[in-house]
Parts: sequence; C-alpha cells; structure tokens
Amino acid sequence: MISWGDVYKVASALVPLYVPLLLGFFSVRRWKIFSPEQCESVNSLVAFFAIPFFTFGFTVHTDPFRANYRAIAADVISKAVIAAVIGGWVLLTGGRKNAVSWSITGFSLSTLTSSLVVGVPMAQAMYGDWAQQLVVQLSVFQAIVWITLLLFALEVRKAALGTTTQIRRAADVPVSDIEASTYADDHVSTTSVLSPPPPPPKVINGVQASTEEIIAVVAAGEVRKDAIGGTQMIPGDGPDSSAAPAQETPHHINDDDVEASIDDDDAAYNVDDTSTFPQSALVIDDVEASNAEAIGVAPTVGGGRPSIWKLVKVVLYKLGRNPNTYASVGGIIWACIANRLQISLPIIIKNSIGIMAQCGNGLAMFSMGLFMAQQDKLIPCGPSLTFLSLVLKFVLDPIAMTIGSIAVGLRGDVVRVAIIQAAVPQSITSFIFAKEYGLHPDVLSTAVIVGMLVSVPLIVLFYVGLEGL
Repeated sequence: MISWGDVYKVASALVPLYVPLLLGFFSVRRWKIFSPEQCESVNSLVAFFAIPFFTFGFTVHTDPFRANYRAIAADVISKAVIAAVIGGWVLLTGGRKNAVSWSITGFSLSTLTSSLVVGVPMAQAMYGDWAQQLVVQLSVFQAIVWITLLLFALEVRKAALGTTTQIRRAADVPVSDIEASTYADDHVSTTSVLSPPPPPPKVINGVQASTEEIIAVVAAGEVRKDAIGGTQMIPGDGPDSSAAPAQETPHHINDDDVEASIDDDDAAYNVDDTSTFPQSALVIDDVEASNAEAIGVAPTVGGGRPSIWKLVKVVLYKLGRNPNTYASVGGIIWACIANRLQISLPIIIKNSIGIMAQCGNGLAMFSMGLFMAQQDKLIPCGPSLTFLSLVLKFVLDPIAMTIGSIAVGLRGDVVRVAIIQAAVPQSITSFIFAKEYGLHPDVLSTAVIVGMLVSVPLIVLFYVGLEGL
C-alpha cells in the first residue's frame, strides 16, 4: 500500500515545476521583463535545444534488449484505439471544418504523458524499481515514435496552411488582410506561413502599382511573367484597361475558412473554376517556389492544388532539420550500441549533454508561464475544453491501455503499472510544440497545469481500485 511518505516523494517532484511557471508568469504580467517576441524566442529555445538534449539524455541510458515488448505492444494498440475513436468522432461530426486541427490536439491530449516527471516516482513508490524501468521504457518509446508522429502531423498541417495562404493571396485576397488576420481558434497569426515580401511596385502606364493590385484587376487583361521575374499587364478583351482598378472590399478569413480549405481540398474555394479565379493568378512567384521548402510551405501544381509528393518532401525536409528527430533516433541507436558492446559515453560528452538536459523541464514550465501571462484569462480555453482535456487524459487513455493490455495478455502488476502510467498528467513537451506550431496552446497549457494538480489524488484512486481487482 502506498504511504504518505510515497505521496510526499511524488509531490516533491511536482511542486518544484510550479516555481519556473510562476517566475515566467510574473516576469511578463507584473515585472514586464519579456516582450511577446522574446517569449516566442524562449519557446523556440526550449523546442529546439532543451527538449532534444533532454530526450537524448534519458534515451541513451535505456537498455533496448531488456525492454518489455509486450507492454510496448499494448501501448501501440492503445494508441490505435484512440486514433479509431478520434476518427469516429470526425465521421460522426460530418468532417467539420477544423477537424484536422482538433484531431491532432485530441491525439496529443489522450496519448502523451509526463511519465518521467510524474510516472517514474509514482511507479517506484507503488511497485518498486522494476516498475520504474517499465515506465522509462514506455517514455522512450513515446519520444521515439509518438512525438515524432506528432511533429510529422504538425509539419503537414503547417505546410498545408502555407499552401492555402498562397492560393488565397493569388485569389484576390489582399495580403494586408491575411497578415492582419489571426486564427480565432488556434490563436496564431498567419504571418508565420506567408511567403517573402512582394517585389517592389511596377510602373504601368505611368501609374505605380504593386503586384497584388495588378492581380486584382486581372479580369481586365492577362497576367504574365516578365524576363526578370516581375508581373506585367497585357491589355485584353475585358473592360477598359485604362481605367483605374476599383477599390476591393477586404475579405476577412478566419480559422474555419482555412481549415475548410484543408479538409475539403480546394473545392470549398472553387480553385479549379477558371471563371472565378484566372489560372495565371494561381501561379506562385518564382522566388516563392524556390524558397518553398525553406519556409515550410508546399509548392502547388498548375491547378493551385498542392502536390502530395512535394508536400511530403517539404515535411521530410523540415523534420530532417528538426533536432528532436536526431535526439530520439540517435539516442536509441547509441543505446543499442552501448549495451551490445558494453561501452559508455565519454565523461566530457555525458556532462555536456547533461548540463543542457537538466534545464529541459524548468525552461518548458517557464515558457508555459510566459504564455499564460499573455492571456486575458487564467484558464484561456474555458471550462468546457478544460473538462474535455481531463476526460481524454484520465479516462480515454487508461481505457485504451486496458484494452491494449488485455489484447496482448498482460497480467498482474505489469498491467496495473501500464494503466497507471497512462493516467499520469499531460506531457509538458506537447505544450511546447503546440505553442511552436500555433495549434491550441491554450488547451495544452491548461491540460498540463490542471492535470498536474489533480493527478496525485486520481492516480492514488487508480492504484486503490486496481489493487482490488
């Protein structure tokens, strides 16, 4: 039976995490130390430096040859069950416009856990050292597989949103509108997926006009590329080409519009309808196409539709530059070599990795505090989404792990540890990536903070209930 001393050990691992959280919160809300741009930089520091070192640091110390592969198989089945539940939700809702974003967020909420922060001390206090090793093995598998899949999904979404933005720019949507608009649901500006600034204004018939203004009056003529990559008007058979272009009414786009363009392909905007959008207006500038991979945007083919192969190339290119990919894969490769040949990292390299790995959780919580301080409400996502995130984390995930454990034949304390490990609070890493990619960071931050507060009594209830079975 777990004692009060064991509960204190778990609390001693959780409470220190709120110190950097509060420091980050007050450094913005009260002390005004960081600007919004600096807060973004802190989150990028955590996402691309602290977390990769932290992941590599605990991965290299595992022994893949002594892993409980039956428990890992149960974890895979549980994730498949969760994916099926989310897919069923999408079908029941008729493929709502923002289904892609919420599917990614829902999968993150119901699968990624803070096993190393909460699960390890809790499992050791309840069942001993062998349970701690099992939780570490599942954490390593999460870092290698599930977080990598999350990054892949986020990169695909980012590339698809960038392509949609390019199509909208070409389809007579003023660039100033796109730059000024924010996704009301995702709370992220579309500026991050825009292409480089437009070229200098052209002089046509003595009148200075930008490329966007020229495209806006494409009905009066035909757009073509000149020898130096600019855009010029060629008089056509339309209305009087000497007339000045009429002022267009700005068209505001929200998150539902952008998500609809992904889920419904380009049918929602009639991109293939050449009577609405001229074919030439859907061609990406030469500079934009050549830099598409560098900015994480998939180039489009002739009809304005993103090429699947080019989309995959862009996503793989971005993942290849992400240090988190190398940290997880490189860590498990070194763990296999080190345990097979009975060698270890040189002390200089080990300490160099360790000094960066130790700041991972602290900086992540500090970045979360910075984000919370910039919100109007203490719980920015509201009570309904907070409750939904807790249900996904503490109800759906343990049920899915129970199904997976039964499917592979786990018995005794092993299945108990697997279920309790699935019930630990939300992963801090999931918030960092949600903030970096602009996908519901308010929901993820609330899930982490509230989940850690309620996790200890809930896990104790899980322990008592499972012991009675």
